[in-house]
Amino acid sequence: MCTRLLASSIENLIPRSIKATRCGGVQILINARPGAKTNMITDVSDESVCVHIKVAAKDGEANNELVSYLSEVFKVKKTQINLERGTKSRTKFIAIESISPEQVFESLKLYLKTK
Repeated sequence: MCTRLLASSIENLIPRSIKATRCGGVQILINARPGAKTNMITDVSDESVCVHIKVAAKDGEANNELVSYLSEVFKVKKTQINLERGTKSRTKFIAIESISPEQVFESLKLYLKTK
């Protein structure tokens, strides 16, 4: 009983922009800001996860940099990250295989503290 309460209270803290998928992964709604000075996570909210990317949005280079940066943040292989929607938009849906929403949220909190 205590375990269920603990698990449900953790789930309530995870923003709605981070969702579990049926395949055992996570989908994240990203608000990408290309052309920044450095790569960094600037905000995690129910609406989206805001990520500043140091590469300009040209020929998909910012998308590639976003995937590389997120693989570093979540400590997963680049091949585990899939840009599902938003290749030409600042609003992107990213799917990450073999990771839980709790792991994603904890990693994001760590990167928010180090900015």
